[in-house]
Amino acid sequence: MVDYPKADFKHLLNPSIACGPTIDSFTNLSNSWSNTAWTITPADTNKWVFTDTLMTLGSKHIKVFFKQPGTYIVQLKAFNICGEDIKKDTIEILEPPIVQIKPPPIACDESVIEPQDLQFVQSGSITSFTWIFMNGSPGSAMGTTFPPVTFTSSGTVTLYTESKCGNDTLSVPVTVATTAPISLAGNLTQLCQNGVPVQLLANPAGGQWTGKGPASAAITPGGIFDPAALSPGNYTVTYSLGSSDCPNSADLNVEILETPLFRY
Repeated sequence: MVDYPKADFKHLLNPSIACGPTIDSFTNLSNSWSNTAWTITPADTNKWVFTDTLMTLGSKHIKVFFKQPGTYIVQLKAFNICGEDIKKDTIEILEPPIVQIKPPPIACDESVIEPQDLQFVQSGSITSFTWIFMNGSPGSAMGTTFPPVTFTSSGTVTLYTESKCGNDTLSVPVTVATTAPISLAGNLTQLCQNGVPVQLLANPAGGQWTGKGPASAAITPGGIFDPAALSPGNYTVTYSLGSSDCPNSADLNVEILETPLFRY
């Protein structure tokens, strides 16, 4: 006596979605009364191949290398003298997402950016793009393009992408160098050699201090000046704000006075 055939199989992908070239194994679970045969559509071996050259569509179990993105239908037919039964599943192979953004060129006082300024490139199965422009106006956008965004100070561009292949986050700096006049008002121009370190003042803030000649050993980038590191004489320190593309600096001349000797 022969029972009716019953087609059944399981495979590794669950859900039946993968990203990029993928290998999937299919295990035949049809009942013992069944003769079986596989069908894979499209029947194009440029898009898929068996991982073993001895495998055929008549093999009981198969292992398939899906080489290209696309939708594939894997079908197992079980048959005998009593009839036939079919089970099928749809396999979706997605193109892996590729996203690239790069920092825009340094700008003087104001930067107006669009996607091409970030060398924005994207491809693959990406379902969502969210842009955040820290210190920019407007502050956010959705999609693969956005209107011009204006930065009047340095900030960042962050791109969040969503995909069935996974989510990703990219962030790049936007550098805006100011050429606004620098004020060094309020600083002492004479200091005693035995004096304590002093904090030099500068406006706008955010720049760096350097010293010329021996003064380089007496000043920190943050503007702490130590007169004890120098001999009596005249020295120059420089406050720089900007970049080589937008140079902006001011000098401060400081005289170090010899420590007076007290006689009793």
